[in-house]
Amino acid sequence: MYEVTSNDFEAAAQNNALKVTDFATQHTLRFIESVTKRRSNLRFLEVGCGKGHLAKALVDRGHQVLPIDVSEEAVAFARSLGLPAKQTNIFDVNGSAFDGILFIQSLHHISPLDQSLAQAARLLDKGGFVLVDDFAFSKMDEETAVWFQGVQNVFAGAGIDGFHRINIDKAFAHLMSHYAEHGIHTGDELIRASKNVFPNVEISEGGPYLFRHFVPKMESRPESSDVIKAIFDWERFQIEKGFIKGLGLRVIGFK
Repeated sequence: MYEVTSNDFEAAAQNNALKVTDFATQHTLRFIESVTKRRSNLRFLEVGCGKGHLAKALVDRGHQVLPIDVSEEAVAFARSLGLPAKQTNIFDVNGSAFDGILFIQSLHHISPLDQSLAQAARLLDKGGFVLVDDFAFSKMDEETAVWFQGVQNVFAGAGIDGFHRINIDKAFAHLMSHYAEHGIHTGDELIRASKNVFPNVEISEGGPYLFRHFVPKMESRPESSDVIKAIFDWERFQIEKGFIKGLGLRVIGFK
């Protein structure tokens, strides 16, 4: 599930039919298409859609998407892209069944976890799937935290808005405190809940994920995709060499 490379992105970006310039969105699209086998005109529900970049890319590829988020600001931005975004949660979603329900960097925030996935299963059409693209923060270790904070310190030193310099000796403690403060679910909890709800679950762990944290702070800059791609390549290299942990977690639950 982590087969996409920066070369894949460069090749895809040369295709005029591909209206995607954001590397992180392209990375997720490849994951989705590995499940859908490039079928067209599917009905998706995206839970925690953020600004709607992924939903817009799916619509541009001929799919129907209902993007939802609890953030008023995020929904307003998604609507500005022409999307039918709604400020709501999954429990208030009604209507006909979906072919796929997407939790992209969102499920670790959502509670109650088991009931949310059970609701997703109810909203799926027969043969539908839930797709989770998330991370397992409990696999974070000292070396990974130091690398991650070191990259942020470079951006902070360059004066880029949104990045703050932190002593790398305190990086691990700072990150774990942040995760504890926000009460997010561990990767093991996401896997357990998925297995409790879906009879058939596919799991992939250990891929790059931390590059995604740089997207919101860089997306308004013209060089953002090149920068994010470079961080992705760097993170993947570090993982492959065993220098840092791969925190990426991908789960597919089939109804």
